[in-house]
Amino acid sequence: TYQVEINWNNCVVLSDCITVTTLGIKNEEHHHIMLYPNPSKGIFYLRGIETATVSVYDISSKYIGRFNLKSQEEGVDLSNYPAGVYTIKVQDEKQKVKTFKFIKM
Repeated sequence: TYQVEINWNNCVVLSDCITVTTLGIKNEEHHHIMLYPNPSKGIFYLRGIETATVSVYDISSKYIGRFNLKSQEEGVDLSNYPAGVYTIKVQDEKQKVKTFKFIKM
């Protein structure tokens, strides 16, 4: 949580507190994989990987489902699920995993 204080000629002004959270986990081995659009109304795509197994978890880490993608044009459709934050785990053919946070509006 961050807050800014401005002090000028004995006059002090404080900003509102702002909470900053991250939306991804850095993994150098998969820096080329991108999940887009994020946020969206439910459908997202992966760029930078042809085939992948995508596992989806809700905010409480409950397993939602698995999707096997065979091309970059194939999307994952979560439009029937409630709005919220989801964890997306992408596993490539070499069994390497990259994790994303996905926001469904």
